[in-house]
Amino acid sequence: MRSRPGVSKGHVFIVAAVGTAASGGLPYPDGNSWLNGDGMIYRLDFHRHGEVRLKSRLVKPPCYYADRATQPGTKYEKYQFSNYGILRFSVFLGFRNELNTAFLPMKFSQNEPERLLVNYDAGRPYEIDTETLEIVTPIGANKEWRGVRSLPLPFKPVFSTAHPVFDAHTKEMFTVNYGRSLGSLLETTPLIQKLSQLPPELEEFIKNIAKFFSDFFFQKFL
Repeated sequence: MRSRPGVSKGHVFIVAAVGTAASGGLPYPDGNSWLNGDGMIYRLDFHRHGEVRLKSRLVKPPCYYADRATQPGTKYEKYQFSNYGILRFSVFLGFRNELNTAFLPMKFSQNEPERLLVNYDAGRPYEIDTETLEIVTPIGANKEWRGVRSLPLPFKPVFSTAHPVFDAHTKEMFTVNYGRSLGSLLETTPLIQKLSQLPPELEEFIKNIAKFFSDFFFQKFL
């Protein structure tokens, strides 16, 4: 917004993927996808004439702290997360919600300030505080979001969209929460082979077995 010619006021918000606790916040040197990383929020402030100020902060949902606490050399390293393409996963804890893809601004009335969500394709969106850049709350109640029910993990995989929509006329936010069967999930990720270090010739056999997993069977033998 411009208050007078030559003077700008306002903020620009940017979110981008950086590394994780395992890489010190830097891109992985082994060539792992740069899309697999914690979200870093940058805010450019234009409130002072002739100056641009920068503030940044990592997005830190609960799974971020679990990732930090399970790094090699820690007491809980056996629970650590690993990278599988664009996913970061722990067989004991579940999936990281890396919140690194896009924002959604929302304004519900003229008397309220704008609110800002940060989003990720494989997790619940979170609202952030636009001043401190810290997360405020996940969107919706826990019971409203469905993951792969066959995976009884603390951080269950929740598939959503990184690009929800806010209707300024009806004052509603629209998003999706889609699901996948356990067999489909395991078939389309390199998870089984990497977790169990199976020889390549057994990969197809294991994928076929995954199709027959039921909720009861998986929960009983996990």
